[in-house]
Amino acid sequence: MKRLMSKDRWISVGAIAFSAIIYFMATKFPKSVLDKIGPSLFPQFLAGIIAACSVILFITAGPDKRTDEERAADWEKFKGKDWLGLLITLADLVFFLFAFKRLGFILTSIIFTMVFVLYFDKDRPLKQRLIHGAIFAVVFTAIIYLLFAKVLRVLLPTILL
Repeated sequence: MKRLMSKDRWISVGAIAFSAIIYFMATKFPKSVLDKIGPSLFPQFLAGIIAACSVILFITAGPDKRTDEERAADWEKFKGKDWLGLLITLADLVFFLFAFKRLGFILTSIIFTMVFVLYFDKDRPLKQRLIHGAIFAVVFTAIIYLLFAKVLRVLLPTILL
């Protein structure tokens, strides 16, 4: 039996709702006294991009063409998944949220990225993961820092002593 709403369409509807929430929350940001752009432009711009991509996904996804048996088999595969990756991701995000102001953007981002590399890059030995993870974490954090702090002039927290 063909269903109108496929998984991709449900995801696109959720992403459209998410982008609408972000867009309207950004309208509540206080106006900037330093420049005309203000802090709401960047989140509203990203929310617009997310919404546009979600609409494209909804249009191109099409209806769910799987049979009931195929859906049941997909659910059985999903139930057997390793949930440790999800738990590590959530724990890493909680760490980032609580440590961000205390440890600053740079140190928190390096630790955050290292956790992901160490857990999800299982193909390499631990020593290689540590080396590659450290290089990736530092370079990635430096690029993000330069983009936000220097180009977009966003004030990022520093280490509190």
